[in-house]
Amino acid sequence: MRRAALAALGAGLAAAQEAPGSPEAAMNARCADVLAAITPAVQAACCADAGACAAGVPAGCGAGCAAAWTPFALKCSRFLDGEFPQFAAFTEQCEAATFPAGDGRCDEGYWAEAMQAVAADCCGDSGELCGEESHGVPEACAKGCQATFERFYARCHPAFGERAPAQATRFLQFLTACQEADDEPPAGGEPGGEPGGEPLASGPSGCAPAPAALLQRPC
Repeated sequence: MRRAALAALGAGLAAAQEAPGSPEAAMNARCADVLAAITPAVQAACCADAGACAAGVPAGCGAGCAAAWTPFALKCSRFLDGEFPQFAAFTEQCEAATFPAGDGRCDEGYWAEAMQAVAADCCGDSGELCGEESHGVPEACAKGCQATFERFYARCHPAFGERAPAQATRFLQFLTACQEADDEPPAGGEPGGEPGGEPLASGPSGCAPAPAALLQRPC
């Protein structure tokens, strides 16, 4: 794990404290590596304006910034929730820049379409992973399911309270199971792209190099 890049966030990863080999620790390690790799691209896309990242987190998220951040945030959302909750508002802004505005983000048409995609990709060839006791939420994360479910979750989670209040917790648990079981490195930098860029080199005492402010630890 490239800890020098993560030190710029001002806190050690909980993954370092997890039992070695645990699913959560493995997920955190994968996502930490990719966060380090995409940091230069995110800085370039989200911190170009003076003061945009003065607080250590981008103050806004336009289309270019969202293209750099959202692919990572989709695939590593549980890592971000647990380790870096200060990025939650920024991620929400990027989601708003990525998905249709207003009710179109998760309207009835998209919901029905997404449910069909989840059933096709996540329920098994004969629907065996989505039995009656599962209440429509897959019981295991089948190969090829994760990306479908992550996009559905990112786009529709603000509507769960209205559309599926009884399933909201199950959706979150299933998302966690998919991301912990994943053994593919998350994409980052561009939608559908491969992780790119070099790890963020640390300056004296582990401080992030100027002029980057994103993920910068105060010195």
